Order: sequence, then C-alpha cells, then structure tokens
Amino acid sequence: MAMTFGWRGQFLRVNLTSGKLCSEPLASEEVKDSIGAHGLAIHLYGKDVRAGVEPGSEENALILATSPLTGTLLPNGGHYSVVTRATRGAGLSCANLGGAWGPELKYAGFDAIVVQGKSPRPVYLWISDGVAELRDAGHLWGKNVRECGDLLRAETDKKAHVCCIGPAGENRLGVAAIVGDAKFASGAKGVAAIAGEKNLKAIVVRGTKGIRLARAAEFMETTQRLRHDSATTILRGKGSRLQGPVLLVTSVAEDNEALSSDGVRPRSCFGCTVVFSSFADDSTGETIARFHNESLPQVDAAQLREQRAFIDLGLDYVSAKTLLASGKYDDMQDQVELAGKLARGELGENTEAEVKPGEVGNSGCVVGGYVLVPAIATAGLRDDSGAVLAAAESAGCCPFAAVLMKAPEIASLLSSATGMDYSPEDVLRAGRRIATAAGK
Repeated sequence: MAMTFGWRGQFLRVNLTSGKLCSEPLASEEVKDSIGAHGLAIHLYGKDVRAGVEPGSEENALILATSPLTGTLLPNGGHYSVVTRATRGAGLSCANLGGAWGPELKYAGFDAIVVQGKSPRPVYLWISDGVAELRDAGHLWGKNVRECGDLLRAETDKKAHVCCIGPAGENRLGVAAIVGDAKFASGAKGVAAIAGEKNLKAIVVRGTKGIRLARAAEFMETTQRLRHDSATTILRGKGSRLQGPVLLVTSVAEDNEALSSDGVRPRSCFGCTVVFSSFADDSTGETIARFHNESLPQVDAAQLREQRAFIDLGLDYVSAKTLLASGKYDDMQDQVELAGKLARGELGENTEAEVKPGEVGNSGCVVGGYVLVPAIATAGLRDDSGAVLAAAESAGCCPFAAVLMKAPEIASLLSSATGMDYSPEDVLRAGRRIATAAGK
C-alpha cells in the first residue's frame, strides 16, 4: 500500500451481482484533496459512476468512507459518511453517522467500501482484519435493527460493529434510515433505500489493527488540547423541535453563564468530549430543554419509546412521523403500529425522498433524554465558517465538536496524521468543494 499514515491506503470494492470482492489501492494524490470521509466518498462515486445514473441502476454505487482522523483521539472522531444517488435528477445523498463502526472499519484495514451491482438474494458483508466475504442474509430479512445486530454478532464476533437497514430500507422507503449499532440513525434522503434496492442488509466489521500516525507526538499534543478545550467548554444549542424529543440544532455557542458543574455529555458516541447546558428555540430564544447533571429534563417516556420503535424498524423518526401526520393515514391509530405497517410496505408508500442542493443527513446524539440532530455542518456554507465545519466533519469530527475547531488546527491534524502538507487554505478549499459537490 502506498500510504501507511492516517489512511489505510486501500478500499474494498464489492460487486453484489457477481459476488466478487477485491481491495484496491488509494493513491496519495487522490485522497489529499478530499480531506476525509465525505470528500473521499464523493470522489470515489464520481470516479466509478457515470453522471446521471438512475438510483435503481446496478451501476449506482453505495459508498461508505472514513477519514485519516477517524478512530484517532480527535474529539468525537468516529464519524463516517455514506454516499449514493437516491433520487432521480437530484444531487448525491450523504449520511454522516457517528459511533464506533467507522473506527472499526479503519482498524479492519480499509478506508472505504464501494458497493455496486445488486445481489439476487439478501446478503450481508462480513469484514475481519482485511478479509471480507459476502454471506447469506435470508434469515435476517425482515428483522429489525436490534435483532439483526444481535444475530450478526452471535454468528461473527461478539465485539463486531454492525451498520444495517431495517424493514423500511428493505422495502426501499424514502423515509428509511441506515443505522449503526442500533443507535446511530440517519435518514439522509434515501440512502437506506438504495441498500435495500441492492439487497444488502448489513455490513459487519471487526478490526484489531492500530492506526499509524506520521508525527504522533505532534498529533497527540494538538488532540489533547482540543479534547481539553471541548470538555471544559459548555455549549448552548439553538434550533427548533422537530418531533417529540428530537431537537434540530442550527447553531451552537459557548454558554458563559453555565457553571462548571452544569451540562450533560452525549452518550455512546466514539470519543465524545462535548458538553451541553441547554437548548433554545431559534426564533424566540425560549429555552426548550435545560440539561443538568443533577436533574435531567422530564421527557415524555412514551415519546422516547416511540422514537426507539421507529429506529428499530429502520425508519427516520422525523420524516416518518411527518409522513404519518400528513393526512394520508389514520392519525388516530397507534403510531408504532402504523409505523410497523409503513416499514413493512403494507401502506404502499415507497416514494423517493427529496434531495435539496447542499443538504446532508446527520445522525443525532442523546443528551439528557433528548435527541440533538446537527444541522450546523451545512449552515452558512457560503462563508468560511461553514466551509470549516464541512471540512472538519469530513475529517471525521462530530459537528458539535467541530464548532470549536479552526482551519489551522484541522490542517495541523491532517498534516501530522498523514505526513502530507496541508494548509488552512487547503482545508477551506476542500470544505467549499464538499458542499458544492453535494448539490450536484
């Protein structure tokens, strides 16, 4: 492999039609400009797929990509991107997810996976320390994401990480979600429907290989400072309520009035260092949720159970709830029961999701009983602050941690991790390019 620092230097190509799997090298010149996950996925898609390909075509690719910083001590450095074309005549759809699946793919020896073709039967992909194979998934088809994860870890490795679709993705719903480890779900405008179209139920990864860094001491010094700054800076989010406990975060700022004992850290995400104090309505300034270590907000437990049921079915909670409340269906019926019918295709709903230029799907994180969904990574992409956020997320950083990062820091991290020279201008240029490419 040409690259041994930060990047693994190879990606896995999977042809579901023929069943052929092979690893291919990534050249340094093709990854340097991509910065990371989102940029790399868009690059690989454009390299392999002709313009204007139909979403249902076997040529259409589903690409999962990491960054050179994924799986390192970068604050919240677990993010990875899933890119495909899910809607005719629209831009690429991109799901950005957190959790440990992305780092595990790196530890297993690959920077990305390019999936093309369509399997004649349900399958899942099993990757373990550089060795990959397609396995039958007939016994998993129809299972919800938690059942699927439990079964797959039982038959592969109990420490494996699972990225999969539920019944909603199997039935190619536009409101389906791709889900990592049964917790991290991103609707992302039809990405999960393309996995269902290809009969790909899940990708299971297990890796034990460490990541080599070009200048480890320099990298560690920067990341430790960033982790300290993130852990000691209490943030206040602004945005709006989407559905039930789901809060859309459109901006984040330091809460200078919060005490050091205030704030709650999100649960479960890889390397999380972010601390939140409260969340306010963007238009009125009214506080919707206040987070404290001693007294968590009283969130309707029924709403949280409902949200969990939707995710288990592989449904994006917000878009699925919005669809069910559109007047097309009996809104007096039990919502979980109705969601089950929707996910299983019993309502005849399979319309494509709409993709707007520059729009990126993000998974949320749980804070004090609420689910915070970041929209800040694509807010204001016409200016440099938006470009920095896009570049930081592509580099593998959660948007909530990325708000504390600047272009010089991102450039320093990329340089010390990979041994390639990055400037702040390189970072800004990549951020702008990522945003522009998402709208094509």
